[in-house]
Amino acid sequence: MAAAAIKSMAEKTTRNKVFTARMWFVKNNHTNLTKTAYGLSEGWKELSAINSGSKSPIIVIGSSPTALTYLIDILENAKDLPSLIIGMPVGFIGVEKSKNKLISTDLPRIVLNSTRGGAAMAAAAVNALLRETI
Repeated sequence: MAAAAIKSMAEKTTRNKVFTARMWFVKNNHTNLTKTAYGLSEGWKELSAINSGSKSPIIVIGSSPTALTYLIDILENAKDLPSLIIGMPVGFIGVEKSKNKLISTDLPRIVLNSTRGGAAMAAAAVNALLRETI
């Protein structure tokens, strides 16, 4: 959902590609992970292998606290890190815990404290950053 709102601004400004966790859903053989958590982790592995350093991806999470928590777990032992994590999942179950986990790291981040957030707010944060590049 956030990707749809980010894609046109990314094309107009930086010409960066926008990927979604959905691209990696098909490969999910793990029943203990949500589709988004699995897709995000597989996407991160693939994209960070070819884009590192100053070209490291920005990760935007507007709907899945489980994916945010799982991502942070993966990054604890990773040598390649994202340029930025925008962590704005919305809801009540696991949301504040996932955001607090992100806040407790040294990872570059934008986090909306509380149970508020969502794909629209996460996309708005990215689009605001992209507008600053014009």
